[in-house]
Amino acid sequence: MVERLLAAGAWRTLRSADGERPVDLATRLGREALVPILQPVPLHPVPELDLRAMEHFLHALIRFRTEYFSVTVTLVRRRSVS
Repeated sequence: MVERLLAAGAWRTLRSADGERPVDLATRLGREALVPILQPVPLHPVPELDLRAMEHFLHALIRFRTEYFSVTVTLVRRRSVS
């Protein structure tokens, strides 16, 4: 199943809200056979601090847009009901 997900475009480097990558989760859960498969293969090496900063920015952008969209939808619904 893991190979199929990766073939479909799953990211090995995406982190959970707790900061874990798929390889970290597999290691923590003792799924040793998955560790080599899930080990990220960077195409363009990025320093860890820069990567964390980019992830933080992306998460903040998603939160902002989600909050903005919720407010916009609420306002539009209220106007159409009035």
